[in-house]
Amino acid sequence: MATLTQRGGQWLLRWTEGGQRQSKSLGRVGVFPKRDAEAVLKAKQIELALGTQMLARPRGGAPTFGHYCKEYLVWHAFRYPDSNERIDQIIHQHLLPEFQFTPLDMLRPAQVEEWMRKRLRTAAPETVTKELRTLKAVVHHAQDRDVIGKDPLRMVEAPRNTDDTPHRFYETDELEAIYAAAFDKDPVWRLLANTGMRRTEALQLDWRWVGKEGLRVVSTGADRTKSGKSRDIPLTAGALLALDVLREHGGKGRVLPAIAPESLSRSFIKDAAKATVVRGEVEVHVGGHMHLLRHTYISHLVRRGVPLRTVQIYAGHASYTTTEQYAYLAPGIAPTAVTELSL
Repeated sequence: MATLTQRGGQWLLRWTEGGQRQSKSLGRVGVFPKRDAEAVLKAKQIELALGTQMLARPRGGAPTFGHYCKEYLVWHAFRYPDSNERIDQIIHQHLLPEFQFTPLDMLRPAQVEEWMRKRLRTAAPETVTKELRTLKAVVHHAQDRDVIGKDPLRMVEAPRNTDDTPHRFYETDELEAIYAAAFDKDPVWRLLANTGMRRTEALQLDWRWVGKEGLRVVSTGADRTKSGKSRDIPLTAGALLALDVLREHGGKGRVLPAIAPESLSRSFIKDAAKATVVRGEVEVHVGGHMHLLRHTYISHLVRRGVPLRTVQIYAGHASYTTTEQYAYLAPGIAPTAVTELSL
């Protein structure tokens, strides 16, 4: 049993080992972060439970997860700059507090599975899955570079997601209400709804890649798409309308005005919150976030009977499984063809 207390302005770690009570000062409160103190406590608890040595390893052993993450994040920022901010957030907010002082070769499936069980109390399965994927990516990176001999987490499976709630998307009257509420951002939201581009892809779109009938989302070292692949998207009438307006205000360089990604997202949230539609006799606010424009584009393609494989290409889904989540919207056999069956 290990506990963490404050005494005399110091973080004090106490535990019982071999029948002897022991204690160790970790540093001054306010200087030594509480998050780090709690991570040391967790490491000591794992030591006592598993009978392993983690807080004082002999020289030449594997680095701790926290130490190796510094190297991993430098590599990741160079290789995947667009997603590095999110990975950095996952590591610092959710992985380091739990695994910071654990040597990479001492990570155990039971430890990770217990962490997942706790996370699932407050986070959705898909969120925990992303965090687990990041944890395993760090460990696999270390194995690839011969920092550790084998991957101790290769058998750890992501939590099952039993929530099959369909994606939310906008109907055409909701889109028109958002456009009306947006004023100067009208062509921006219209372009996103008519192409399904991700936020970063839209901000990187250059007029060089816009043609009369389609546009190309280009993946380069500096401007990499999520899937790492370029794709061509046919231009709908709505996309052409949006591009005509945007061309009047620029026509060179980037298609969209220069704006920070987070600011663009906040701007859409404000416009969507102002938009209203009438349902029955009640006026309701539309609301939502910018990524719903991408769901909207994909959903309406499927509704119109565009083959799922084609939708996957236009949307830039790396996996067909992602596109299949929209399959329920596809026009299929009339229900009566089934209900009138008698065998």
